[in-house]
Amino acid sequence: MRLTSGVGSERAPHFSPDGRTIAFTGQLDGNVDVYVVPVEGGVPKRLTAHPGADECRGWRPDGKAVLFTSGMLSNTDHGRLFTVPVTGGFPTPLPFPAGEDGAFSPDGTRVAVTPHGKWQEAWKRYRGGQTAPIRLIDLKDSRWKDVPRENTDDTEPVWIGDRIYYRSDPNGVMGVFSYDLKTGKKKAVVPGVGPYDVKTVVAGPGGIAVGKVGSVLVIDPA
Repeated sequence: MRLTSGVGSERAPHFSPDGRTIAFTGQLDGNVDVYVVPVEGGVPKRLTAHPGADECRGWRPDGKAVLFTSGMLSNTDHGRLFTVPVTGGFPTPLPFPAGEDGAFSPDGTRVAVTPHGKWQEAWKRYRGGQTAPIRLIDLKDSRWKDVPRENTDDTEPVWIGDRIYYRSDPNGVMGVFSYDLKTGKKKAVVPGVGPYDVKTVVAGPGGIAVGKVGSVLVIDPA
């Protein structure tokens, strides 16, 4: 069922924790901003108004605020992560200087972050200085540690229970991996094989959606 009809681009949909609302990035008013729309349809509600691009990244676990990245208040070339109330209001920056992608822990005390993006997202087998880690940040004191890696390009974390799922390219092609916070072990969930990358990973109630070669795969975390 189609939910939007704007002439611009609508992308990056994220289910709310209760499954009743979808937050997304849209150009419905010309600028790139964050919107929410009920799953049964209706008029989307605009949540951000910064003149630059505000890109939706997900939800706070309590469902009361949407997570997004934006260049506002940034002291670098990279964006910062913010939350904005789903009812509307002023955005609140998370307490660290940069963030391209992110996902809250289930209890909302930590966040998994891709600290920066690349100027050219389509490079395969890239191992230069713009490769990114997944950074686990404690929101009470901003202390952090990285998910272990060997200069892979890791991005788009989603946090489910005691595991973090994310895109990574140890073989040069993007697949989906999981990191177990209790054991410290990583494993391939959708191996990066063949010529085509996994392009997107997003979590919702009951599953993880993975985009590859124009298809959507749904992974059951259990």
